[in-house]
Amino acid sequence: MDRTVTRITTILAVMLVVVGVARSQMRSDKLGVGFGGAYILSQTDRDPRSSFGGSMDVTYSMIEYLSLRGTFGVGQLRTKDATGNYLTMLMNANLGLALDMAPNSSVNPFLFVGVSGLYADPRYGTGAAIAGTDGKRSLLVSGAAAAGLDIFFSEFFSMTVAGEWYVPVSDRMDGLTASLGSTKKDMFERVTVGFRYYFFDQTFITRMLKALQERYEK
Repeated sequence: MDRTVTRITTILAVMLVVVGVARSQMRSDKLGVGFGGAYILSQTDRDPRSSFGGSMDVTYSMIEYLSLRGTFGVGQLRTKDATGNYLTMLMNANLGLALDMAPNSSVNPFLFVGVSGLYADPRYGTGAAIAGTDGKRSLLVSGAAAAGLDIFFSEFFSMTVAGEWYVPVSDRMDGLTASLGSTKKDMFERVTVGFRYYFFDQTFITRMLKALQERYEK
């Protein structure tokens, strides 16, 4: 029994080392879960101020060049005008498809397009609620697009750097609408850096074992 456990542990350790060093780059049938931080900049009727946020993301490589990606993010949009400072508490959840341009490489450039649901709560810079119609909390629908790089350290771990662009359908993100004097379409950008861990299904494990067997038979 002890020998069996030792053998299994040794085989798994060798697999991890070989895959990590050789980077066999099997990208399909992989589920990745990660966390990251974001630098956020808004474009609204008020002058933008930089702010930060965080996110959790999930990816699934359906086929070699196409993956399904989803993100849940939180943060604040900070702005100012002649009357003072403002902030919008923001939560977003987006889902869409990514084109993986180099799925079998250690560096994978990708393009993403999808749809996002936004929860926006505009407030004064002090955090106090804005009185009147312009302070109304809103649930918004937004288009989402991104371009970035997945940098794979091994089959199990990667870093992602991306620029994201969000354009809500309704002009309510900053609390100002056309009826209240809004002249600029609300939108915001996020520059994100995150780390992701990957899980594999049975098909992937079978392919990986076969690849290792062929490697050692040569």
